[in-house]
Amino acid sequence: MERQQVLLFSKYDFCAKYPKKAEKYFVSFLSDLFFDWIIFAVDGNDINVDKLCKRNNKVLLIAEQKCVVTDNFGVNKVTYLASKNSFLNIKVKNGLDRSEELSRNFFADLNSSIVVSGRVLVDNVVEHKYLLKCVGEGGSIDLKIGMDIKPNKKAIVFTEQSHLDCNARTTVLVKSVVNSGARLEYNGKIYIDKNANKSVATQANKNIILSKNSQVISTPSLEILNNNVECSHGSTSGYLDEEQIAYCQLFGIDIEEANKLLINGFLGLDIA
Repeated sequence: MERQQVLLFSKYDFCAKYPKKAEKYFVSFLSDLFFDWIIFAVDGNDINVDKLCKRNNKVLLIAEQKCVVTDNFGVNKVTYLASKNSFLNIKVKNGLDRSEELSRNFFADLNSSIVVSGRVLVDNVVEHKYLLKCVGEGGSIDLKIGMDIKPNKKAIVFTEQSHLDCNARTTVLVKSVVNSGARLEYNGKIYIDKNANKSVATQANKNIILSKNSQVISTPSLEILNNNVECSHGSTSGYLDEEQIAYCQLFGIDIEEANKLLINGFLGLDIA
């Protein structure tokens, strides 16, 4: 197979061209999902999901070898699959919420790795769902999302880290800046299957609240069916550090600009 391929298929055409891949993926862990389009990428360096598919499409992106993807959250439902021994880097660049509901699924196969990072401007009432599923031994998924929730807006965020095989690792970090009158509801779940020996799962939620009427509700849950694992979760919320603001003022930076600097530093998650 030639390198650096990015091909777009219907599910029917993909199954016809790659029957063995289709049998492996769709009969096993993707059996309960429906897709309008399948993006098949081999060593792709500049893949933009928003340019390839429409907003209401249900999309599956299968990555082989090493792929880099840009996702601006313009497509409502996208599933990413890193096939065995592959690396998939997903960058959320200037993500703007264009829909009330957004779903992202991440599947890591044998010895594959997925890294997701970026920042989202929440200027609506939105619901985000992120599923991280390690379906192969040694799979790894790292999700880091920063959310800037504008005044009087609301973000509901669900994350689920599911380990189905051994020696897998997942990390979730959800950061938010909650403006005046805004609200964040975060629900994070970690599931470790009985066969997922030596799994490592980390979940963290960190928030800055900008007024007394900002609200944060953070609810973690764990379902662990194997004792030989490492799992942790935590949540913190607080105001901007007044000492850091005062330090900025020593250099002639006014309060408003100091606040922006501190917020951008807090949310700084590989944003281009």
